[in-house]
Amino acid sequence: MKKKIYIGSGWMHEQILWLLPLIYGYAKKDNIKEIIVEKDLDKELVKKNPNLNFFFKEFKITTINKPKKIYVLLSGIINFFLILKIYFSLNHKNILSHKLNWTFSQLLHGSWDQINISKKDNKDISFFKKLKIITYGVYKFSLAKKLSAMNVSAAFLSHSVYYERFMLASFREEKIDTFCQAITGIYKQKIKKDVSWSDVKLELFYKFFKKQKYINAYWKKRLKGKGNYQTANYSTNKNQKLNVEGNFNLVLLHVFKDSPFNVIDRKRILADYFHWINETLKIIKDSDEIWYFKIHPIAKKWGEDQVKVFDYLLKKIYKKKPKNIVLIKYEYSNLRLISSAKKIITFHGTAHVESICLGKKPIVIQRSPIRKISKNVYIKPLNLTQYRKYLLSKDLKQFLVSKKETQIGKTFLNIRENIHSLTHRVKRIEYYRKDSKKLGIRSFNSVKKTMKQKPNLNFFINQGKLLSQKKQTHTLNN
Repeated sequence: MKKKIYIGSGWMHEQILWLLPLIYGYAKKDNIKEIIVEKDLDKELVKKNPNLNFFFKEFKITTINKPKKIYVLLSGIINFFLILKIYFSLNHKNILSHKLNWTFSQLLHGSWDQINISKKDNKDISFFKKLKIITYGVYKFSLAKKLSAMNVSAAFLSHSVYYERFMLASFREEKIDTFCQAITGIYKQKIKKDVSWSDVKLELFYKFFKKQKYINAYWKKRLKGKGNYQTANYSTNKNQKLNVEGNFNLVLLHVFKDSPFNVIDRKRILADYFHWINETLKIIKDSDEIWYFKIHPIAKKWGEDQVKVFDYLLKKIYKKKPKNIVLIKYEYSNLRLISSAKKIITFHGTAHVESICLGKKPIVIQRSPIRKISKNVYIKPLNLTQYRKYLLSKDLKQFLVSKKETQIGKTFLNIRENIHSLTHRVKRIEYYRKDSKKLGIRSFNSVKKTMKQKPNLNFFINQGKLLSQKKQTHTLNN
């Protein structure tokens, strides 16, 4: 049976514009003639983009339509005991266990993710809703098995979280080459552990580490809010005249319902963003220092009222609101806050890299992709006792990095935003769930215009070939 490629669900229209040329290059190099998609590629999209015709002329497209409820139900009956096992295993102890079977751990994380995002006003959802979520996840897990039996040799998923995590787990069991998307880029997953979109190869890092003038020039742009990461620019440019003074520690929040499991770190000490803030608030009950909690720059755009969520978590721990805990409710430059703070705490993400660039050693919960270059530029507690010790410590020297280490941070940030991310290459405009439809249309038109240019089309075709030849694990901007 001839090899096939599977394209998963959840891709935005603008992503399809660069994904199809990439898959074309991958398939041509591997002599693949059939593509399986989970739903019809939008016909209107194709009509309006005649430059994509070459893709549809080259391949046989097989569509898996949205499943009828009866098929999901049948899958639920067949996998009844697996569904119950997942349901009764959903707790902090199991979600943090590194002793569980790797596949089952992924199914737990996918279920945990989807249940979290389904909650309203921080209220738990019903037993039946949870069961429904797990049942559909297990259906996706089974679907990936069927695709393997159809001789799918490579799968392209729109991300690695929520329901797509079920498919990723299944494809891994079948040893199918699986690629995920993040920050307008494609990267290949390993079988036994997760790969991050910003896992930088050492050769690439040291190639750029030598170019200090270039690295420092980009960092200067970044400080002015003119870098290639639009969310960071928004944060830097907002409320520049606002002054935050005094001695304080800084906790940089994440969007609570967003998934922290793009990479599953099985050695982390806290389950998710809710668990992290809950335990952090418990610890700083014993602190006499000032603690600023900063809402995430895209929280409102994402559709989350972080003031409401934070107040809910605060009331669970404190009967009366403490004077030394301050929630920064309005957007304000992360860079300015980090520069002034004594200690920086965050789960993971861009802010911990920015801290390193600014000479601060952040405390993080999840493993950092920068660890392959240096494990000395951040602190990752091994247990809650150690976490408590760091949060309450008055020895501030341990939270600083050397001048050379700040250069490591700046180099890593540069590669992350300019080489691993292709957002600026395709001229995508960042937008989120609660942004206006007009912004989404603007972004689509911008990408469409960019992808009409032959050099960009050829670039993505070539990236697909390089991934197929195993010369790259990530798409890389040239």
